[in-house]
Amino acid sequence: MKYFIALLVTLTIWTGEVAAETVSVKYIGSISLDSYDCQKTQSSFLHRACYNRTASSLVLLLKNTYYQFCGVSQAVYTGLINSESKGKYFNRSIKGRFDCS
Repeated sequence: MKYFIALLVTLTIWTGEVAAETVSVKYIGSISLDSYDCQKTQSSFLHRACYNRTASSLVLLLKNTYYQFCGVSQAVYTGLINSESKGKYFNRSIKGRFDCS
């Protein structure tokens, strides 16, 4: 069994296949995060931030729910990641400004 698992891991690495990550986003549905750069945060409010620079799309895990924001600039995303208080930055600079319609 040990050899079978090692072989399976080796084949997975060799073929380069990685399972795509898909999340369920409130009000939107399922989206793939394959083209997003995702970072976990040390915030009690914002647990994960995923940004797609090409699409200017931001997906945030707020508490236990994913939300998507559209038309978000790289500067706003960088400001969020670098902010001392993610919740305050979100409320001041993102909430209500980047709805996807």
